[in-house]
Amino acid sequence: MVKKIAQQSKARKIAFSETKLKIVKGIINPKEIPLPGEFNQLNVLAAILATAPFNIPKEKIKKAIKNFHNLPHRLEFAGKYQGIEFYNNSMATVPETTILDLKTFNGRPISLIAGGSDKGSDYSLLAKEIAKSSVKNLIILGQGTGQKIEEGAKLLPQRKELRSFLAITMREAVKICCQQTPRNGVCLLSPASASFNMFKDYQDRGKQFKKWVKKYGQKSN
Repeated sequence: MVKKIAQQSKARKIAFSETKLKIVKGIINPKEIPLPGEFNQLNVLAAILATAPFNIPKEKIKKAIKNFHNLPHRLEFAGKYQGIEFYNNSMATVPETTILDLKTFNGRPISLIAGGSDKGSDYSLLAKEIAKSSVKNLIILGQGTGQKIEEGAKLLPQRKELRSFLAITMREAVKICCQQTPRNGVCLLSPASASFNMFKDYQDRGKQFKKWVKKYGQKSN
């Protein structure tokens, strides 16, 4: 459908895909991109290609990329305390987003804070991703979709060692993360659900996460 719409446009058309990621490497080392995740490399690629008609020097493009940071509540880096990195993706209100987040940090010990208001989403693919990923601790936030996610993941035999915790408040969820996540691990808020059963909105949820991360993090350092 997107291709059909593009064909009707008079604008210049520039196609891109994962096969063109080498273009990014020609301008900047992917490790220097401050945005985590392979999907963000694709976003950077799209931005680079959009500059093509303007002949912008590579060094200026590189500088702009290095100085760009995620918007609030969108896989936002919330700090590093006791060797644990904290990321806030309160904007993740559907399972598909959380799946991408888990792939971003796979290989590192992950404590995942998930769950919220049920919008009728299918959590089976997320449960499978949790089962095969490096999630060590699943912190279920409130009485909502978290139980579905937990039950689905624990049905898969390869994740019998997955530990789950119930947190009634964000304060409790962050405290559990600080206690259970090992050094060099990741504490990830990626609820895969809406926020309305416990918070005003996703922004309130993300702000509370950052508030308690800062409080417990500074206390432990």
